[in-house]
Amino acid sequence: MMVCMAEAPGVLVVGLGFVAEGYLHYLRDADRARLVAVADPFEPARQRAAEVCSFEAGVDDYREVLERPDVDVVIVCTPHNLHHPVVTDALRAGKDVLCEKPIAVNVAEADEMIDLARDRRRTLLVGLNMRFSGWSWQIDRLLGEGAVGRVVFARASYLGYETKRFNDPNNWKGDLVKAGGGVLLDGGYHVVDLLNWYLGRAKAVQALGGRRVIEPQNKGEDNVGVLIEYENGAFADLFASFTTCNVGCDREPTLFLSMDVSGTEATLLSGYDSARRHQSLEVVKPVGRDAIDLAPHGIPDKHDHFFDCIAGRDEPRVTALDGRNATAVVEAAYESIRSGNRVDVDWRDE
Repeated sequence: MMVCMAEAPGVLVVGLGFVAEGYLHYLRDADRARLVAVADPFEPARQRAAEVCSFEAGVDDYREVLERPDVDVVIVCTPHNLHHPVVTDALRAGKDVLCEKPIAVNVAEADEMIDLARDRRRTLLVGLNMRFSGWSWQIDRLLGEGAVGRVVFARASYLGYETKRFNDPNNWKGDLVKAGGGVLLDGGYHVVDLLNWYLGRAKAVQALGGRRVIEPQNKGEDNVGVLIEYENGAFADLFASFTTCNVGCDREPTLFLSMDVSGTEATLLSGYDSARRHQSLEVVKPVGRDAIDLAPHGIPDKHDHFFDCIAGRDEPRVTALDGRNATAVVEAAYESIRSGNRVDVDWRDE
C-alpha cells in the first residue's frame, strides 16, 4: 500500500549481522528515514550498531519495540529461518517491511507473507540488491529493446568464497535449519532472480549439488548446478559456489559473477569481479563487439527505492512475488537434487 508520510518514517532494524551494516550506514546519512530502534539477541552486535548510527532503543527481542507508534518500517536482516515469523509479526503490527533475501526458506511461508501484506495493505519488498546494479539494469534494457533477438539460452554463475563461515558449525551461514540451505538459497538466489527477470516464467528444473568442500554435517550445499527451463522455450544454466577462491579470499568473502544471454541475433556477455571491483557488459554480434557503459554498483538505490515506495513516490521495481518465485525455483532445485529427477516449478503469477 502506498501511503504518503508527512515526515521521515521511523525504522526498526531486526538482526545486526554483516548485512545490516549497509542499512545502518544508509540510515545514518539518509533523509528518507530515521533509525528508531534495533533488535538483536547478541549485545556486542547492538554495541557495534550504536557506533555506526544513533537510535533510541536497542533490545534483544524485536517484539519489545514492534508496537511503538514511532516505528513505521521494519528491516529484517535475521537468519533466513526467522524471516517468516519476524515479517508476519511486523505486518500484523501494521508496519511496512523490507526483508533481506531470501523472502523465506520455502514457498508456503512466502505465500503466507505475501497474502498477509495484501490483506493488511502494507508494503513488503525483498532486498534483491543485484536488481539495482548498473549491469543488471542494462541487460534488462538491452533485452527489452531486442538487442539479442529472441532469447534462447542464458548461462550464469555465482562464484563466491565463504569457506571460512561455512566451515564453522556454529555460524548460521549455510546451516540447514537457520539458513534453510546452502549457496543456492544464499548468493545463488540473486542469480536465480535475475534469470527469472530476464527469461520470464520458470517451468521446471534439473539440479545437481552437495557439500564438496565444507565439512560440517549441519551445512547445506557448497556447490550446485541447475538447469532451468522457461515457459517461453528458453533455458538457463546456473552454477553457484561458495568455495571459489579469488584474490583476497583469505581476508574476506569474494565473488566472481557472470551473466551471459544468447539470442537469435546476438549475445550479451557480462561479469563482475569483487577483488578488482570491476564490472563489464558487451554485446557480441556477427559484425563485432560493442562495450556498454555501466553505472557504479547501485546498492544504495535499493534503500532509496524502498522508502520512496512506502512514501508513495514510486512503484516497486522488484516485488515480494519476485522473491517468492525465486524461492520456488530453489525449492524445486533442492527436490531435484534429492530425487535425481526433473521437477516442476511452483510458479505464482499474482
